Amino acid sequence: MSGAATTRSLNSIRYFTVHHAAVKPGAKNLEELKRRAASYDRTARSKPWATATGKEKGYEWNAYHWMISRDGAVLQVQLTKYMRHHAGDNARRSESHNLWGNAILLDGDFRFETPTEAQMQAASQIIYEWERDHKISTTVRAHGETSIKGTSCAGQNVGKSTQAGSNLRHIIKLVNEKHGGTLPDENEMRIRALLGVRTWVIKRRARIVNPVKKNELALLIAHISARMAELGA
Repeated sequence: MSGAATTRSLNSIRYFTVHHAAVKPGAKNLEELKRRAASYDRTARSKPWATATGKEKGYEWNAYHWMISRDGAVLQVQLTKYMRHHAGDNARRSESHNLWGNAILLDGDFRFETPTEAQMQAASQIIYEWERDHKISTTVRAHGETSIKGTSCAGQNVGKSTQAGSNLRHIIKLVNEKHGGTLPDENEMRIRALLGVRTWVIKRRARIVNPVKKNELALLIAHISARMAELGA
């Protein structure tokens, strides 16, 4: 155990990481979820990276900020001011989901189970309300997309943000719909990244590994201009 949890400004939080518990079946309702949360709290306490919070939400060691049961019940287990060791990416520094992100646990084992629509709706509502209240667009990723050592979390049935048709993409789509927008198509994502325009699924100051040619850029600019006009961006 490494002492007290680090705190951070809420305005510095710009990432959300989606996790699964790797325990099946997932908690069916809030009562079951509370029992799971107590169990996860005891387990987290024994980890070498564990840090203690003020226990304002009833849990001192839990590594997540919210947990969601299969019926969509939400249990906040830590205040968001506390940095939690959940993403395995401190070395990413300014892009670390540990340091500058919130953690959402969908209870269940999504290597074998599938998250329910109620869970995904609840997760999207948490993200949407955070973006609305803090006037910020966030980057939403599965644990496995940000962990430096690599992990299968949040399971293949949650998938990745870059995977068409994945349930994580569905969560992102729900967030955008709550804002009154739509999920950008691939051309739009590329050009917004090139232009440094913030979008719900592209990091600010995103890096482009393979720059497009000038003629491709002109076509993309025309495409995105039309799309942004439609969205009122």
